[in-house]
Amino acid sequence: MFFSSNRFSFIFVLMKKLWIPFVLILLIAGDLFLGSVNLSFPDIINALTGHDSTDYVYKIIWNFRIPKMITALLAGMSLAVCGAQMQTLFRNPLADPHVLGISSGAVAWCGILRHGIFMAGCRKCTCLAYQFGNRCLCMDGSTLPSC
Repeated sequence: MFFSSNRFSFIFVLMKKLWIPFVLILLIAGDLFLGSVNLSFPDIINALTGHDSTDYVYKIIWNFRIPKMITALLAGMSLAVCGAQMQTLFRNPLADPHVLGISSGAVAWCGILRHGIFMAGCRKCTCLAYQFGNRCLCMDGSTLPSC
């Protein structure tokens, strides 16, 4: 009998444990292949291995896409650890950032940067904080009146 119960259960358990790394590898490959510049599979493989790749493909892969991928992985892992720590701290599986006021603190900090109240006594520091908040919030290129 080709499909014995023990063999089938082993394959089922193996697939149950390996789907997360498989999805992670698919997402990493998608991150390398998708972008504003269309790159072919051989170009990406050559840039990753360092063999006979054009200069712009090498720069796109190693200066933009791989750092973006690593940053996304680290941010996701740190958010997962922070969420697990918060759930452990409060012994509540539904704990979220609103419990400690983290979300409100983030909004307050954005408001402080946006309105230039960072250092009210120093006009130059206030102006720099205002411009920083202005650049962060006006990502479409538009600007608000400067100091």
